[in-house]
Amino acid sequence: MNSNKKGFTLIEMIFCISVILVILLLVIPNVTSKNRIVKEKSCAAQIEVVNSQIILYEIEIGHF
Repeated sequence: MNSNKKGFTLIEMIFCISVILVILLLVIPNVTSKNRIVKEKSCAAQIEVVNSQIILYEIEIGHF
């Protein structure tokens, strides 16, 4: 057989794909937790805006 064939063996391909999957499994939870934190901060900011608008309305009108 010709031992000068170029390319990857099946074992090498499986190993590379396994390494990529492990990296993805480590990265994806971090990204999703960051998105959750951003959403929580955004909601908190919106609640503060609504509360301040309620206070301004009460000051201007005198009641709810």
